[in-house]
Amino acid sequence: MAIILTTIRITTRHIIQYLKRLILEWYPFDGLEIEERRRRWLLLFFCTIGLIPLLLYSLLDLIQGNSAESIIEAIAAVWIIVCIYNIQKIGSIEWIYNSIPATIAALFLYLAYSGGPVGSKSYFSFIFPTITFFLLGIRRGVLWTLIFFLGLIFIFLNPLTFLQAYPYQTEAIFRFGVVFFLIAILNYSY
Repeated sequence: MAIILTTIRITTRHIIQYLKRLILEWYPFDGLEIEERRRRWLLLFFCTIGLIPLLLYSLLDLIQGNSAESIIEAIAAVWIIVCIYNIQKIGSIEWIYNSIPATIAALFLYLAYSGGPVGSKSYFSFIFPTITFFLLGIRRGVLWTLIFFLGLIFIFLNPLTFLQAYPYQTEAIFRFGVVFFLIAILNYSY
């Protein structure tokens, strides 16, 4: 058993080293200041990690016959791929830093609108403050998080009956709001 674990550990280490060398060739980020290079590396890392479940959920929704949700998730995934490709460009990529939170906000608002089993799709929204504060900084992160939160509240309360959004219970809305606020405060203070 110890030999198998050691073999798996060594193989995993070699795969990670190979991927790291490959990524360094594709994204050298030459000519950038250290802080910008670090910021782009983290953006590349988080976008790549976020892309995997996004593509998996899109495929799963397509298999389950939920084509509208699958298309929305696929469009978000394609946009993130476009952003990942353009991260390597020299010069300002502020449009990427702004467009990724906008894309994710639209996706998460749609997921909150559709609800899912017992409204569980709205739980994805909890990571939105972390994304915005990381990509946009404190000032713009607070603004984007506040606008996103107001959009969530609008969907949760569903004042217009033509929305036909998932019917959230009052207790669930209150608990969600408290947890979202705490996460936003923790991200703000960090």
